[in-house]
Amino acid sequence: MMLGCCLVTLPATAQNQDNRTIKGVVTSTTGEILPGATVTVEGTTQGVVTDIDGNFNISVPATTKSLVVNMVGMNPTLISLTSASEYRVVMNEEIYELGEVVAVGYGSVRRKDLSGAIANITEDKFNQGVVTSPEQLIKGQISGLVITKNGGNPNTESTMRLRGSTSLMGGNGPLVVIDGVPGASLSSVAPQDIESINVLKDASAAAIYGARSANGVIMITTKRGQAGKTSISYDGYFAVEKLGNNLDMLTADEWRDWVKTNNIENYIDYGGNTDWVNEIYRTGYSQNHNLSLMGGTENSTYQASVNFLDQKGIVYNNDLQRLNANIAFDQKALDGKLRVLMNANMTLDDYSQVPTDNVFAYALNSIQPFLYIRKMEVSWKFRVTKFTIR
Repeated sequence: MMLGCCLVTLPATAQNQDNRTIKGVVTSTTGEILPGATVTVEGTTQGVVTDIDGNFNISVPATTKSLVVNMVGMNPTLISLTSASEYRVVMNEEIYELGEVVAVGYGSVRRKDLSGAIANITEDKFNQGVVTSPEQLIKGQISGLVITKNGGNPNTESTMRLRGSTSLMGGNGPLVVIDGVPGASLSSVAPQDIESINVLKDASAAAIYGARSANGVIMITTKRGQAGKTSISYDGYFAVEKLGNNLDMLTADEWRDWVKTNNIENYIDYGGNTDWVNEIYRTGYSQNHNLSLMGGTENSTYQASVNFLDQKGIVYNNDLQRLNANIAFDQKALDGKLRVLMNANMTLDDYSQVPTDNVFAYALNSIQPFLYIRKMEVSWKFRVTKFTIR
């Protein structure tokens, strides 16, 4: 019996001699004690849990090289063991990637938490190419949003329909909100200055903007400066516009032959030979130049931009020149408790246009090719200046 007991205790004694005891305390980067953290031998399930004071005491094999500390909300931490028997473990908070943030009028919310029908288009997803107005950046990208523009007149604005036609007398276009200011004009912001466009489709927008948002809301967020980063950027393009297709009409001589062949006598021939389509239409062009400056410090950021747009339409005397200037300033004070935002914008439009939109119809149907051109010095120039502070 005595011999048997000795034989049983020998392995236990040998096992204890091959183990070592590791002690320590687990804290956060701010020095906060972390109770309930799990300390395990790397690659095994052997482990202990820290007590209410964040302390742990674990017996591990002498060959153990590292321990792993885990806790909810913290990044796993690896302890490389040395000859020391006591350790202080500092754990970093875990950063979760919860998706992009979407502005919804009264604040911002994570995309995964959205409860309404909201579409978000960021700068990297904007339409590329010749873009003369902000709505062209998202044309064809959002389901339910129909953007159309009749003809090639640079002075006409696009028609936008988001929730169909809901009014007989009022407007049916969506409410435009630029940097939190409702009712702003799309022409007051340059496409190059836009950071993102959010479209609120359903009736939940009425809880923010009331009856004005019955046709949906288009929210535009412009670019802002970044602390510690100063940048100067230029963006520009030049494009040519031509009439895509033209109808093959009779010339004056062909018209006279047709009249004689069909024995038509009740007409007056003024002797002219004019191709009215060629006289009215031309090769148009557009150019755009945008220069911006942005930057800032830890407590203040700024952004300034100047945009010049010059469009010559495919119809003579149908032109648009637009100058946009924007200054945005963001200042923090009182240790971040006070924030002052200012956004000043000026838009200068200088445009000319023909007095009727039916030029093409007149050139094809109403004006006969045997009429002479009567040259008149007529100027239809208009100048509009807009100044807003947001």
